[in-house]
Amino acid sequence: MEKPPIELADGMKAGDRTLSIPQMLVLMARVWAATHPDAPVEVRQDLAAMVATELAGR
Repeated sequence: MEKPPIELADGMKAGDRTLSIPQMLVLMARVWAATHPDAPVEVRQDLAAMVATELAGR
C-alpha cells in the first residue's frame, strides 16, 4: 500500500521540487542580492521593480 504524499510547510508535496515561475524569479533575485552585497540601493530597487513588473503581468 502506497503512503500518501507528505505536504511540506511551503505547500509542496515531498518529491515535487519544481518551482513555479514566480517562485523562481524571487529565488533568483534573492540569490543575486546575496551574491552582490555591495550593490547600490538603486540597482537593488531596479531589480525589485523588474521582478514586481513580471509578477504583476502573470
